Amino acid sequence: LSTVLFLFIPHLFDLKKKDEPIKNYLFKNYGLTLSQYENIKYNPLPRPNFEIQNAKIEINQRTIPVNVTSLIIFPKLYNIYNFENLEIDKIFLNNNQILLSDSDLKIFIDYIFSLKKKITFKNLNIKIERNKEHLINLKKIYLKNYGYDKNIVKGEIFNKNFKISINDNQNEINFKLFKT
Repeated sequence: LSTVLFLFIPHLFDLKKKDEPIKNYLFKNYGLTLSQYENIKYNPLPRPNFEIQNAKIEINQRTIPVNVTSLIIFPKLYNIYNFENLEIDKIFLNNNQILLSDSDLKIFIDYIFSLKKKITFKNLNIKIERNKEHLINLKKIYLKNYGYDKNIVKGEIFNKNFKISINDNQNEINFKLFKT
């Protein structure tokens, strides 16, 4: 009973009033600036997390804007109550839209692979432009910087699935285009 209460009591909090420690942690540890969002909600199961809905963030102080439908923050279990000393295990960005210039693509890739904290992008759509002219769309990208799928980018280009494997030094790239 005490475990159930421990996990479900944060539902009673007004998380919008506790957004400053979250914003500060994301900025200091992930280089993300959370500029606006619709709502923050707490989900106790399957693993306690805070979900920030319909957020606008900028990456790496270079103001690479990202529209995120669902930014899920997985705090350490003892931090679901302690926001002042917040520690986050990993973040998960789901259903994202990024508009990048071709010169910012390298900055984005460097950001992901140099980040020490765990981050996952799922259903990331990237539109790449040069001089405000559309170049290419990368769709349904799945990318994370830790675990088994570290340094692997999966997605869709020209309505075909692709997989990119990047070594740790980022000097060797293996690109596979499936169903061609």
